Amino acid sequence: MNIAFSTDNNYLQYCSIAICSICENNKGEELNFYILNKNLSDSNKALLNDFLKKYEKVSVQYLQVQESDIKDLPIGRSDQINKYVSIETYFRLFLANLLPESVEKIIYLDCDIIVRKSLLDLWNVDLTGKAIAGITDSSTYKVSTYNRLRYDPKIGYFNGGVLVLNLKYWRENNCFNEFMDFIKNYPERIVWHDQDVLNYVLRNNKIHLSFEFNLQDELLNPEEETTMLYTDFEAMYKAGKDPVIIHYSSRRKPWFVECDSPYKNEYFKYRALTPFKNAQLLKRKLNKKEIIKKYLSFFKVCDVPPPIRPRKYNPQFVLK
Repeated sequence: MNIAFSTDNNYLQYCSIAICSICENNKGEELNFYILNKNLSDSNKALLNDFLKKYEKVSVQYLQVQESDIKDLPIGRSDQINKYVSIETYFRLFLANLLPESVEKIIYLDCDIIVRKSLLDLWNVDLTGKAIAGITDSSTYKVSTYNRLRYDPKIGYFNGGVLVLNLKYWRENNCFNEFMDFIKNYPERIVWHDQDVLNYVLRNNKIHLSFEFNLQDELLNPEEETTMLYTDFEAMYKAGKDPVIIHYSSRRKPWFVECDSPYKNEYFKYRALTPFKNAQLLKRKLNKKEIIKKYLSFFKVCDVPPPIRPRKYNPQFVLK
């Protein structure tokens, strides 16, 4: 299996824990990891290399993206929702160019995931004639998404955190040039970064996969707060009881003190097997809205809820 991640020095810890979860649940499989990066330090590369020596049939290669290739990518605008995302999120767009042509297919994973089971079913997805396979995003039913990107809502919108990419198709159809043309011509439409780019350019050449392969935080909301349709509930609940991949897709990552995900123990289970087992948890930075709440409360201007409230989760989501 070929598996890619994008990371920087700050996220190497979380990338390593995700890789650990893959290795632990796919023993005996040949696992070829490709780490997209801009300036990953030699010490961090050595740390990951040394850790992976205990696993058989596992290799890791580092693919460096050049600064000149990314200087014009749209990131950091005030209207972009995911302001905390780094430039590394765009690196998956370069995979077909950076990898040898012998690599025709690859699984791409975000660093904020944990794999609980074998990835073979995901790897064996038939992509004949298709560019990409992904899992429905929690914003798939928002009309504003399609108004902004200018395509039919019936086509749907996938989450970029777990993808199976047909790199052979990408090369044969010059997908990279289409990605760059869209970025150049319509930067104002791009809010969710490379996820928007992939969804627009590959909108007619994709396969939708089960929620079990990408159980996103936002899918765990109570029914009265969910953005999903009731027709998805049964599939969501089934996936939630025994997901293959847990995606900590909200801002409350498990490495933050404030994380209250019902699946956070899965993260710590695998962290304990890595060199980062004793890493100190971080305190999440407040966003602008939360800062305003904090100061209103402090100065007793009015009664306001605490800046970070405990999330409500649907009780249907319980691990086996």
